[in-house]
Amino acid sequence: MILRSLIVILGLSIPLSLSYYASAFAQTAPELLITWQAANFTPPTYQGKVLPTRKTQITAAVELIDNGKLIVLNTKEIRWFLSNNLIKTGFGLKNIVFSIPAIAGADQLLKVSVISYRGRNLEKSVIVPVSNPETVIDIPYPGKIIAVGINTFQALPYFFNVANLKNLSFVWSANSQKTQGEVENPEILELDIPAGVRRGELNLSLDVTSKLDPLEIAHELIKLTIK
Repeated sequence: MILRSLIVILGLSIPLSLSYYASAFAQTAPELLITWQAANFTPPTYQGKVLPTRKTQITAAVELIDNGKLIVLNTKEIRWFLSNNLIKTGFGLKNIVFSIPAIAGADQLLKVSVISYRGRNLEKSVIVPVSNPETVIDIPYPGKIIAVGINTFQALPYFFNVANLKNLSFVWSANSQKTQGEVENPEILELDIPAGVRRGELNLSLDVTSKLDPLEIAHELIKLTIK
């Protein structure tokens, strides 16, 4: 049986179900939304979330949604915390820039508090995952099988705390024999397999190091087959 309520409007009796009556007057609770963006380097084709590493600069922002509306926070005190340490506070401070600690070895907890909104403090926390630099060797050869002649490979570095490739050092090695000399595009390797080389496996390795921070290093090793 459906319970019904009676509302009198201008002398007319209109029956409404209690479920409809309750939902019509329901209000959603205020909600804080945090977004953040890391300034680390990734290849132009990368479409995922850019992860920070130690000392990475982070830009963060907060918005308040109340009953489906975006609330202006210019007059509200906003406090920002990183791993429970206060990093900045101010009125209307919706956007901040900070850096991951140099000794960070774990994910960081980013928390924001909006003080005294409608009689109470609002809080929101998100985890900022801290990664390590990575590199991938792009292999355009099916089955990792290469042939006599020029075979081209490209390094794809991720999450280094640099602005561009010029701030990275690339060292390629084929069966422990390192590349020699300066080249215009060190992230690209043209591996020349001379005629007469025996078929078999070839180990291709890559070490990428930040010129701005020697502790930022990534290594990749792949096994190729010479056809």
